[in-house]
Amino acid sequence: MKTSELFRDRTVLSFEVFPPKPTSDETVIYSTLEELAKLRPDCVSVTYGAGGGANCEKTVQIASDVKNKYGIESVAHLPCVYLSEIDAVNILDKLKANGIENILALRGDISESTAPNGRFSHANELIEFIRGRYDFNIIADCYPEKHSE
Repeated sequence: MKTSELFRDRTVLSFEVFPPKPTSDETVIYSTLEELAKLRPDCVSVTYGAGGGANCEKTVQIASDVKNKYGIESVAHLPCVYLSEIDAVNILDKLKANGIENILALRGDISESTAPNGRFSHANELIEFIRGRYDFNIIADCYPEKHSE
């Protein structure tokens, strides 16, 4: 189900979880999800995780488990500033294959130590890319006032 359908006529309860760091005990996220499932949220968003790249696989897996194992709608975060088109397609194809229908499109944080090297400079570019190729429900965040940059 696309989250846009959840908001039509009621208040929605959602939670956000973070993939565990590579050095962390990965079972913690699943014990957390077990407890969150008892609260019967309408959806759970899964961040891309600090440090980007390698955590993308964890985001896909956790978002898939939220939906397919726990029966809760999931929203996968997708920051774009370091994504190539090929990376974006690979991630989006995996999300689609796992039944994920909701993407939170973000620019993402720019690291002081690494210059952006992706195809997308801003979330609106990622949104246009997704819309041209997929049928995801796209959620975005923005700065209601001028961004500091």
